[in-house]
Amino acid sequence: MKLFEIIQRVQSLYSKGVQSDDSRLSARHIYNKLLTVRTRLLSQKSKQKQKISDWSYQVIPCIEMMEVSEHDCPCAPPTACTVKRSKYKIPRVLTDYNRNLIDYVMTIDGSDKFDFTTKSELLHINGNKYTALKRRYIISDEYLYAYGKDVPKLLQMRALFEDPVKASEFISYCPSETVDCMDIFDIEFPMDGDMVDVAIEFIVKELIDYFKQNIKDQTNDTRDNPTVISQR
Repeated sequence: MKLFEIIQRVQSLYSKGVQSDDSRLSARHIYNKLLTVRTRLLSQKSKQKQKISDWSYQVIPCIEMMEVSEHDCPCAPPTACTVKRSKYKIPRVLTDYNRNLIDYVMTIDGSDKFDFTTKSELLHINGNKYTALKRRYIISDEYLYAYGKDVPKLLQMRALFEDPVKASEFISYCPSETVDCMDIFDIEFPMDGDMVDVAIEFIVKELIDYFKQNIKDQTNDTRDNPTVISQR
């Protein structure tokens, strides 16, 4: 379902649930709520070992990689080893128990897959002649780092991203001519079909409850404030 369709459904249901001339919600406010609810639902599925369908994943197809030094110490001499790092920061990926919910990082033709590792594991891997040349990756400071023999210039990644709009706006090595003029609310929102109705229900309920609580608080403030009462 397209993002604007979800937002329209929320706005419609919300307007029916509150009686106020000032009850309209901005698309951005609804989107922020949608991100929170989507994260909650996906995290629940992941923790319960339930299958997350392909609809919830996004692919960044052409991540440009550049050769960088193995360390980031400007005062230290360069080492003989080099790694490749994404030219641009990768959109934040959802995590579950400190595990990035990345389905894969691989070559753009799909012929070779990189294994996820950590900085601490790299120390052991690089020190072993049998594993040092294996292709692996880490996410550090929001960049993708790739290790191994003959890391290509382009990689692709499939993951559950925190913000689907930011993921769709990632600067690809082969940018689409339509990206700059694309309406961000016209994208297909990555969410399992069975989760859309649940998400909308959660969002509307939270927004209506918040609206009613504000009305109640304002009423109580008016009753408790003699200055306000005398001015009416």
